[in-house]
This record gives sequence, C-alpha cells and structure tokens, in this order.
Amino acid sequence: MSNHIKVLRETPKCPNLRTLFLGENNLQVISDGFFHFIPRLTVLNLSRNYDLEELPKGISQLISLECLDLSSTGIRELPIELKSLTKLKMLDLSNMLFVRKMKIPRQLISSFSKLQIFKLRPLINRDYPDEEEDNVLNGVNEDLIKELKIEEHIPGCRTVEVGLHTAHEAPNEQTIQRKSYG
Repeated sequence: MSNHIKVLRETPKCPNLRTLFLGENNLQVISDGFFHFIPRLTVLNLSRNYDLEELPKGISQLISLECLDLSSTGIRELPIELKSLTKLKMLDLSNMLFVRKMKIPRQLISSFSKLQIFKLRPLINRDYPDEEEDNVLNGVNEDLIKELKIEEHIPGCRTVEVGLHTAHEAPNEQTIQRKSYG
C-alpha cells in the first residue's frame, strides 16, 4: 500500500498468494494478464486508487476471490466477467468517484450467491447513470432494488448498504440498509 505504483503490466506467478493489498497507490492501469497466475487469491484491495477507471478482464481468473474492495476508485464499469467470481463474499463499491455513472450489468450482483457484504455508496451527489439498457442503476433505482432483494437472490447476505438517489428524487439519500449478525 502507498507505493505510488501507476501501472501493473507484468504477469506475476504467485500460485500461493492469498492476499494482495494494492490500495492507496496511484494505480491507473492493470494489464489483462496481471491476475492470470494468482489462482488462490482470496482478498484483493484496490481501494483509494482514484485514477483507476477500469478493471482488467483478467480479473475473472481470480476464481478463489472472496473479498473485493473497489472503494474510492474511479472505476466506471464492472465487467460482466466478474460473474466468474462465484466465491465472492464481500464487494465494496463505496465512495467511488463515478458510482452513479458506473455501468453494472443486470444480474451481476445477484449472481454472487455467496455474497455476505455489499456496499454501494456515492462519494458525491452530482452524477447520475447514463441511460443504458443493461445498467442496473437506471430508472428510479427500481432495478437495483429488485436485484438486491437479498432474501430471494442471495439468502446468506448479512449486510447491504446502498445509498443512492436519482434526478427524479429529492436530494436526500434513498437508502437500502440491512444488517444482521449471527
């Protein structure tokens, strides 16, 4: 963390690596091949890389990943390839610079059947999703609310924190929050 790394182009061979903290760098680019030989990675923290706007497609190689922290990044789209992360238990999208314009494909979040913690909170209340068909953030959050019907789609989920409002709503947050422990 805090190494001022801007670009990750290499393809490291770390078959036993389980945790990788790349937070608080100046990451801008991660090559598609970067994650190809890290099959046992369970925790990936990319938080506080404000200039990181895109996840590499190769992130789909992280089939053992359980925790993915993308908070406080500039990521603009979650790739559909994330569906291959079937063991994902925690996904943090809080304080992202462009969360309201971020493209989240429909059925992506609900495909994480082992998800226990999901956070989606905007950093600033100034941007709204583009009108794209396959974006769960479109509409008056109806699609997002349907996708987050946790009891139906992800029975084991314990914590969901979502704070969004659209241009059609008052400026105060619409919040979906469910917490239970034990």
